[in-house]
Amino acid sequence: MKPPPQQLKVVRELDRHRCAHRALVFAREAGCSKVVAHQFATSVSELAGNVLRHAGTGQVHMEVISEPWPGVEAVVDDTGPGFTDVVTVLEDRYSQGRTLTVDNQPWPYPGLGSGLGAVRRFMDYLSIENRPSGGARVVIRKKAA
Repeated sequence: MKPPPQQLKVVRELDRHRCAHRALVFAREAGCSKVVAHQFATSVSELAGNVLRHAGTGQVHMEVISEPWPGVEAVVDDTGPGFTDVVTVLEDRYSQGRTLTVDNQPWPYPGLGSGLGAVRRFMDYLSIENRPSGGARVVIRKKAA
């Protein structure tokens, strides 16, 4: 039995954790393996965290998909300024608008610069776009396995 679509608001840090937990349960209920479910949940958590850091508020919509293959999908919409350079934000070491350097010095910024790159590696599909009405939309999909 497939789970019904889920709609979750992201307005505070607790919501990020709630989204991650719901994504894990959702993926397992959709028939995903433990590994796939954890990859999906980690990706949803990272995207929800980005909403909080860069936009302030947003929402996560999850549903089971059958096309282009059976799996799970999350659509994350936010109310922030959007992305200035989608290619750059997918690179590792890019954090909060800065590329981090490796020189054995403490990170001068709170981010590690691995978030969206990790999402890209975990997911089978990733789409990032700025919405004409403002904010950004990120779509991720993972094959059920």
